[in-house]
Amino acid sequence: MNFEILDFLILIGVTQGFIFAIIILFSRFFKNKANLYLGISLLLGVFINIQYWALHYDWYKEHQSFRILEDIELVLVFPVTLYFYYLKLLNPSLKLRNKQWVLFVPFIISIGLNLYIGGQFYFDLYPIHNKAWIPHFYTIEYYFSILFNLALLVVEFRLLLKNTIKYQPDIGYDLKWIRLFYTFHVLLIFFWIITNVVDYYYNNDYSIIIWLLLNILFYWIGYQGIYKFTLAKNRFEIREINKKKANEKQKDIIKFKEGEDNPYFKKFIQLLETEKLYRNQQLSRDDIAARLNISIGYLSQIINSVTQKNFSDYLNLYRVKEAKIMILNPEFDNYDMVAIGLEAGFNSKSAFYKYFKKETGHTPTTFKKIYKEQM
Repeated sequence: MNFEILDFLILIGVTQGFIFAIIILFSRFFKNKANLYLGISLLLGVFINIQYWALHYDWYKEHQSFRILEDIELVLVFPVTLYFYYLKLLNPSLKLRNKQWVLFVPFIISIGLNLYIGGQFYFDLYPIHNKAWIPHFYTIEYYFSILFNLALLVVEFRLLLKNTIKYQPDIGYDLKWIRLFYTFHVLLIFFWIITNVVDYYYNNDYSIIIWLLLNILFYWIGYQGIYKFTLAKNRFEIREINKKKANEKQKDIIKFKEGEDNPYFKKFIQLLETEKLYRNQQLSRDDIAARLNISIGYLSQIINSVTQKNFSDYLNLYRVKEAKIMILNPEFDNYDMVAIGLEAGFNSKSAFYKYFKKETGHTPTTFKKIYKEQM
């Protein structure tokens, strides 16, 4: 493969990364805090790639007035936005605190000092009489950026490890996606450090490795993004159909079976039937207990004594029932099975298929096929 082909592939990857970042940031289908930080991180990755490209091809020599852009250390802000992405993805309700926003301080200091230095060196706007500190600043900035990225990788690893241990397959996010994304992130930082060290001590430029890794990341996210975009669009349309049906449908009278006369259990069922709370992927025992004004332990005891099931299993019965209704309704024929499962309240494809098969004995696709054959 010659270098021209690599250039072409890199250009396509950068373009794809930019387009997908814009889609994530501005599409209503991806509108949430986690995706906001993912979109910003992708844009930063694109600009870092452009910086490498401009430096490698001596673009700054021909355009001296833009040379100051070379000194903007995006590698000090890229890991922060990615860290925020992990935080919000793993805990959507988390509110970022001051100690987390402080992570932007190194970038703010860096950009301030680099603009100050660049104002004199590139634009001659003012004199800097004592320049002895400048080489020391660049050395400190260089080593700090490496340590800063490594430190955040360790924090993110602990965060992912904690959530891997804490949560089961029916969690509200796709751990496989996060692990793969984190692996790419680690490889990117590792090779960035290696190439920088080689360039610093041996004056050999291997930045092409960084370009390729970044673009593999862009290609992969783009590939995943097409699927996730379609899934998000499906979910949005399914939700709109369900809203319309809910407005048209008259409220049914809830009939309770023998043994279901506990007043708190009745109120619990009413919440599920009337407000469709089971559709909420983040619904927890804490939420229901708070609505019923009882303790979490008492809620679990009531559900177990009446249904002989735990809280999660009982919720999933409702979700399977909802999914079955949509799967057998021709109005939902054009929508992805995973989108149907997610809109029924399941948190992932694996959880949906696991519980659906547990209750019906079939996967959603097989269930639909058998139903059609019997018609």
